[in-house]
Amino acid sequence: MRPIKSFILLSFSLFLARFCFAGDPKGYHETRAAAAAITPNEHSELGPRWQEFKKAMTVSLANLLEFYPDSEIVFLARDAEFFYELALALGVSPEKIKLINVSRKSQAAPNLFEYLTEQGLGVERLRKNPNLKIVFFDSGWRGLLQQAIIDLYPEDLQDRFKSDFLFSSNPSIASTRTFLRGFVGEDTEMLTKQRPSIKWRMAVEFENLAHLTATATHYKRNAAGALDAYSESNPNSEQFKNAMELLASLREWGKREQTQNEFNLQRRRLRNLFDILEDSKTLDNGVVSFENESFRFGDPTIQAKSAHPDIEKAFIYGDDFLLEDTLADLAERLPKDSSQA
Repeated sequence: MRPIKSFILLSFSLFLARFCFAGDPKGYHETRAAAAAITPNEHSELGPRWQEFKKAMTVSLANLLEFYPDSEIVFLARDAEFFYELALALGVSPEKIKLINVSRKSQAAPNLFEYLTEQGLGVERLRKNPNLKIVFFDSGWRGLLQQAIIDLYPEDLQDRFKSDFLFSSNPSIASTRTFLRGFVGEDTEMLTKQRPSIKWRMAVEFENLAHLTATATHYKRNAAGALDAYSESNPNSEQFKNAMELLASLREWGKREQTQNEFNLQRRRLRNLFDILEDSKTLDNGVVSFENESFRFGDPTIQAKSAHPDIEKAFIYGDDFLLEDTLADLAERLPKDSSQA
């Protein structure tokens, strides 16, 4: 790194640290606004595991956006903030995504619903936009937090919300196999027979990544007058430093031409796949029937080479497992009570 660039980065880091550690804890959105000027930096010293996370997030994010093309994706901080950060770096429209900070410790806060409304998730907006659908995206597990949020809304609006996870122990909420693949290599059996243990291990590791703030416990007005998520204490200084490095690395990764090309290619693959499925005769609970054959999405015995040739063609230049994992993820998100997609 050039000396001047290094000096600027160090100076900004010291400024941000003083901002966050001086006095009482700062609000989550207030802290993120101050961190917006963090300079993209690869931080190769973060190691190969972080590289795996970045690659897995890129493919999973591409799929998420295409699985829900007509929905707003609401990322739940703190865990899903990395996906939100990557989406911004990749140029995803801010109108398509939101970031809110709700935790198990803050879900009972008396002004939580007021906070959600200020974040663009109010009842009035939902009623004015009858086609607006919301997907809560988070790391996992059972979906109790997301359900607690949904329960705040009038009953006639609750079906406008759904949840989507990286790791789900709830049969009604989908998991993300494309994310897990990066950590098991070619061992598909680990994703099927032993998947719960894999999900648990990855969930713990992902959720333990460093963050700019501690876990939110309540909401109050920040210096700008907006309701913000606050913690009881400031973050650990070492974790704060690590969090800044992760954000800088993710921004650098998302702005790479190669990353953007892969991200956009995967989105095109999904669109091609959906076009093919629209031409199929039936789509029923994960079974696609073409004129002369049928096959089931998500069947672990189906490899890319044995899928319908038009679908395989849609995933040309993908790795050996990308089609299989994408089909498995799509199968979890298909309507279970409908004979047609």
